Amino acid sequence: AMVVGLPGCIDSTPTPEPATAIDPATTQPSWWLDQPAAATVEATDFDAAWSAAEKCIRRRGFVVDRVDYRAGVLTSLPEVSKQFFEFWRGDGDGVESSAAQIRRTIFYQFRRSDQASGTWVIEPRVLIERQAVVEPKLRSSIDYDASYWYPTGRDAGIEKHLALEIREALSE
Repeated sequence: AMVVGLPGCIDSTPTPEPATAIDPATTQPSWWLDQPAAATVEATDFDAAWSAAEKCIRRRGFVVDRVDYRAGVLTSLPEVSKQFFEFWRGDGDGVESSAAQIRRTIFYQFRRSDQASGTWVIEPRVLIERQAVVEPKLRSSIDYDASYWYPTGRDAGIEKHLALEIREALSE
């Protein structure tokens, strides 16, 4: 009688989608960077805006990587995000980086708002990537650990702060 009264392990609810059932487009950094910016800044002086953007990159502890005035692209090198005990750093909350290796990269896109007005629009974007480590079985001395980074999203909070910092620098 006890066996009959116990509920079974099999139920009729459908199984959830596997973790790998995602849109392949979201695995590319370009997909995330093509999404609209969380905040934008308008400026009339291109050089002052560019200089302010570079200062924002350096102030956050990043290193300037790509400088392309003609294309209006300014980027940083990827920087591993802070750990929970690095309270002085301003890139993320530190909890996610303590569970897995997370890095961020700053991208600025400068484009003309309108030819007649002569204003520029600056769009900061911050790409978040997570490290995946592939650990093959060690069969010989030439085997090694391989890792790669894949995008997980954007950091809208930092994007808004970057826009605010540029806006403040331009008003000085």
